Amino acid sequence: MNGLHLDTERPFWELKGTTDFARLFRALTDFLPELPEGCILYFEGGSPDREVRDFFETHAIPEQDHIAL
Repeated sequence: MNGLHLDTERPFWELKGTTDFARLFRALTDFLPELPEGCILYFEGGSPDREVRDFFETHAIPEQDHIAL
C-alpha cells in the first residue's frame, strides 16, 4: 500500500449511493469556501456522464502523489 491513503482515524467525507456530479460541484463552494493554494480534490470510482468525464480530462493535472490502492 505505497502512496497516500485515507487516515480513517481523522474526519473524512465519503459519498455513497446515487451521485449527481453537477449538484456535488455546486455544493463544494458551501463545504469548502476557501481552499488553500495547491489543494487537490480527489475523486475515485463512480460513473460520470460524458460531459463530466470531459471536464475531468480537461482539468486533470499530472499525478502529484501516488494514491495507494
